[in-house]
Amino acid sequence: MQFWKFGIAAIAAAGFMFAADGRLVKMQAVPESKLVNRVNPEYPADALHLRVQGVVKINIVIGADGHIESAHLESGHPLLWPAAMQAVQKWVYKPITDKDDLPLRVATQVSIPFGLDEQGKPLPHPTVEGGLHPEVK
Repeated sequence: MQFWKFGIAAIAAAGFMFAADGRLVKMQAVPESKLVNRVNPEYPADALHLRVQGVVKINIVIGADGHIESAHLESGHPLLWPAAMQAVQKWVYKPITDKDDLPLRVATQVSIPFGLDEQGKPLPHPTVEGGLHPEVK
């Protein structure tokens, strides 16, 4: 039991030290202006046929070069997951830097909406909104 507690404390401390050196910053949102290549998902045929709508939330890490390093599903309808994941993994951001122009890796969450009009046709995808973290320019 003591080993378990020590292991958790060591992992937490290592994560804190990694974040504290400025290399990984958690942001509530990244502004649309930083997104240079946004790929919108295709509406999955099964979801369209069944008129499934909703939002898929994905936790991402943007690498220092602006490419998506990792993407993990947070929530959403299972029929919409693959299309949202495939699209987000192709997104590219302008490299995000701190106030000293040092590149940062950024952890954030994106929401991918899937909606249908009254005739059952996919609605266009809106832009991503968000504010800039004070440590980032």
